[in-house]
Amino acid sequence: MPEPVIGETITDIDRAESGELELDLTGSFARARTGATAWSSSLEVEWGATEGLGLALETGVTFPPDTGTEFTGSAGVSYGLIHDRTHDFHLQIEGRARLWGSAAETISVTDPGDSTMRLAFGVRLGFRRGVWTLRAGIGAEAVGESAHPVPVWASLSGFLSFGPDGGLGFVGLDLDGNWARRAPLLLAPTVVFILGSAVSSPIRIGAAFPVSPGGQGIPASYGAILRFIYEPTMGG
Repeated sequence: MPEPVIGETITDIDRAESGELELDLTGSFARARTGATAWSSSLEVEWGATEGLGLALETGVTFPPDTGTEFTGSAGVSYGLIHDRTHDFHLQIEGRARLWGSAAETISVTDPGDSTMRLAFGVRLGFRRGVWTLRAGIGAEAVGESAHPVPVWASLSGFLSFGPDGGLGFVGLDLDGNWARRAPLLLAPTVVFILGSAVSSPIRIGAAFPVSPGGQGIPASYGAILRFIYEPTMGG
C-alpha cells in the first residue's frame, strides 16, 4: 500500500507476515524565506517481528542553522489491529520515543515527521480502492515542552498509483499537523517510484517537497526530502 514519505508508519500498515525487513536512508534540507538553511540525514531499520508486531530503530544527524551538528536517535513499536483484505482497509497503533538528541524547531520543515517531544503515539489507517489510496492518522505527544496547550498531531494523505497494476509508483499529497510545534501545519507533494521490476529485491525512491507557512516566530519555509527504501526480504 502506498505510504507517505512524511509520517510513514512503523513497518508497512498492510503487512501480513513476520520477518519483513526494511532499510530507509533519508536526506533532507529546509530553507526559510529569511535565507537560513538546515540539513539532516538518517538511517532507519524497520522489522516485522511477528505478523502484528513491528519494531523500528532510527539514527540520524542534523545540521541546523547557526548551531552545531547534533546526533539523534529514536525507537518505535507498532501493532496491527485490523487487516480487512477484502476491502483493503488496515489500522494499527504505534508509538515512538526519542532516545537521544533534541528536536529544536529552528526551521519548520526540518525533519517534519519527527516529534518535538520525547514520546509520540497514535493510530494510523490505510484504505485502498483501485488506484486510489487514503492514509490518515491521529495521536498525541508527551514528555517535554509543547508550543500549544494540547500537543496533538494529525495527518491526511491521498495517493494515485501509476503504471500497470500500480506497479511503477504513486503520486499524491500529504497534509500534516503537529500542535506540539510552533509552526504546526505542513503541506507536501509526494512522488515515489518503484524499481522492483529491475532488481532482485524491491527498491523504492521517494521524494517529498514540504512547504510550511510558519508560525509563532518560525519563518515560512520550503524543503525537499529524498528517501531510498530497500526491502531485502521481498521480491525475487
